[in-house]
Amino acid sequence: MPKLKNEPIRIETDDTKGWQVRFYYQEDGKTKYHSKLFSDGVHGGKRAAYKEAVKYRDEHLDTFTADYRNREIEPYRKLDQRNNSGVPGIMFYEFDGTRGALVHVRAHVPGEDGKLRTKTLSLNRHGPSSAVKKACRFRYDGLKKLHGRNNPYPSWQRLYEEIYEAVGEQYELKPLKKAKS
Repeated sequence: MPKLKNEPIRIETDDTKGWQVRFYYQEDGKTKYHSKLFSDGVHGGKRAAYKEAVKYRDEHLDTFTADYRNREIEPYRKLDQRNNSGVPGIMFYEFDGTRGALVHVRAHVPGEDGKLRTKTLSLNRHGPSSAVKKACRFRYDGLKKLHGRNNPYPSWQRLYEEIYEAVGEQYELKPLKKAKS
């Protein structure tokens, strides 16, 4: 199971056998990627091609990460069709409970073992802003643990700000307090 989003992936078709390295990024609101294929035939077999792919990834990861940070692009930010928060991996759920309307926020994080970890918080119980902040921290910390320096978000506050911009009024969220200069 890949531990990094940029882990080489195996490509095997009738005509192509090799390892592909991809660096995902966001441009003009669309998810794009840069890729390079290391074919078995050119590199002397499956293992040798994999080693070359890993070497290429490691040599270019810092450059890609720096470019991403400098341009403030978000790698692999494809929103699920059900997403209603504006941020991948965080969604709101509304349903009627026995005591009236209930709203929950749920954050998803892929675990190192490949299993999906979730945290669900009630906006009614924790308060809208507090619940969303906790969900953002959970998502950010999980991605940081999984991806290290390749984390697609600079902070949990960035996640919260994106949700606030997208649906803050609808869910009665409060803006983050600005740090005093």
